[in-house]
Amino acid sequence: MAFEFREVIIDLNPKKAPGIDGISNKMLIELPRVAVRILLFIFNAMLRLEYYPNNWKVAVVKMIPKPGKDLTKAESYRPISLLPTMSKLFEKLLVAKLSPILAERNCIPDHQFGFRRQHSTIEQTHRLVQVIRSAFEQKVIVQHYLLMYLRL
Repeated sequence: MAFEFREVIIDLNPKKAPGIDGISNKMLIELPRVAVRILLFIFNAMLRLEYYPNNWKVAVVKMIPKPGKDLTKAESYRPISLLPTMSKLFEKLLVAKLSPILAERNCIPDHQFGFRRQHSTIEQTHRLVQVIRSAFEQKVIVQHYLLMYLRL
């Protein structure tokens, strides 16, 4: 488990900005083995106690200027949310452990595309167009057909 945990840490992007905790990905990547083991102990304790720190749920919102826009107007900025690095690490590790189990047990329906690898918005759009095309060919009311097909 410690080896897998270390791999997840190494895969972090060192250029990402830290959240409210001030801990950068680069700091985590540079941690010695003993510190990684302590982090793993903390994460396992969180799972065992069913506890998630409240301050790991807080995002810092920064406004980033859009290139070539008038900086005096609000629409010239886009917000980004900086989440605490520790929460992102915990969630990455959890996803790495849960994803294979969910896939093996077919827990996620085929029509669920959100937060799944190799399931893009474009693929879902193609799927939707195919449903509409089939409905037209079968002369079925599209709304009714979509509700039945997509289980909305």
